[in-house]
Amino acid sequence: MEPHQNASDNVDKWIKEKKSIEDQVEIQTKELKEEQEKLLSSNRLMKGLLDNLPIGVFVMSAQGNPMIMNKIAKELSGRTFEREDGTPYPAEELPVNVTIKQEIPATRRDLIITKVDGKKVRLAMLSNPVFDAQGKLEMAIVVLLDITDEYFIDRAKTEFVSLASHQLRTPLSAMNWYSEMLLKGYADPLTKSQKNFVEEIYKSSQRMSDLVSTLLNVSRIELGSFAVEPVQYDVCKLINTITEELQLQITEKKITLVQNCKLTQPVVPLDPKLMGIVIENLLTNSIKYTAAGGIIKIGATSQKDGSVVLTVEDNGYGIPQSEQSKIFTKLYRGDNIKMLDTQGNGLGLYMIKSILNSSGCDIWFESAENNGTVFFVKIPKKGMTRKAGKKHLSGMQGMQS
Repeated sequence: MEPHQNASDNVDKWIKEKKSIEDQVEIQTKELKEEQEKLLSSNRLMKGLLDNLPIGVFVMSAQGNPMIMNKIAKELSGRTFEREDGTPYPAEELPVNVTIKQEIPATRRDLIITKVDGKKVRLAMLSNPVFDAQGKLEMAIVVLLDITDEYFIDRAKTEFVSLASHQLRTPLSAMNWYSEMLLKGYADPLTKSQKNFVEEIYKSSQRMSDLVSTLLNVSRIELGSFAVEPVQYDVCKLINTITEELQLQITEKKITLVQNCKLTQPVVPLDPKLMGIVIENLLTNSIKYTAAGGIIKIGATSQKDGSVVLTVEDNGYGIPQSEQSKIFTKLYRGDNIKMLDTQGNGLGLYMIKSILNSSGCDIWFESAENNGTVFFVKIPKKGMTRKAGKKHLSGMQGMQS
């Protein structure tokens, strides 16, 4: 074959290959454009959905950089978060930062921001981590809920409860007083059946008085009107005082109480009345929900960071795993406990958690059904945080969960 024929064939082959490549590129370009259009359409749809949500949603990278933010989140971002008392909310305690730093879901935190127009908005923030295929933190998805209306509705209900409780106190005090006088023989002698009736009236009015005191405490905490007044106080002495006050209940159930208070520095800044309420409630719960002949351990230990951790441990009925996330919520009582005791009102643990959170302390627990419970109360090195208030909380007898 002549040289020019080979050259011509090569040119034809090259042209065909070039045309084939161009066709493939055109097809791939078309497919790419279609995919890009689908992606853009999907992004527009996602943006439309996010921007029309009644809540704020944003995504933060594992490095703490914003990735996606809907319209409401943009309106609420870039402002200083505050607590209810107007003090700045620590950045490290914000749910988004907790999730990024600790790689865990962060529970709801209620915050306040002041908008440009000076209006205060109350928000609830919560966040959840998202991990890549290798299990490495990729981002945190954060939700912001405007709870301003909810806050004022709850406040109105709380103020009503407070007012009603105050009004109930006077007739209840009269019932208690007159019942007690009758039982002590200050009037004409009672027959046996009359005495039984009066005793039941007295017991019922006492339970009602305890409930009224509890409702007043709840309203004072929720309205933020209670005071925290820390003084230098011996933690071990406080524990010993509370256990002595409850010794009769401990003896009646033949419970073995073990005290172990080992502190390098037992004196810390705390409000003895409030911390006494916390210890009293935890210990009373343990007595109440531990079978006769059981064991309760109470004590305190010093931590490396200078904090003090109080513990109340029992080998009682425990808390079912499925119900443990609800244990500090208002009016909640475990199903296994309700079958054993119908008298509790489910406010005790809610109250003491509110007290501790309001004073810079913390509480948590470990439990297994039928294998007991241990509660931990952490007092930071600086002690309980001082808080101004017009009211003081009353004791918690009868407030058990």
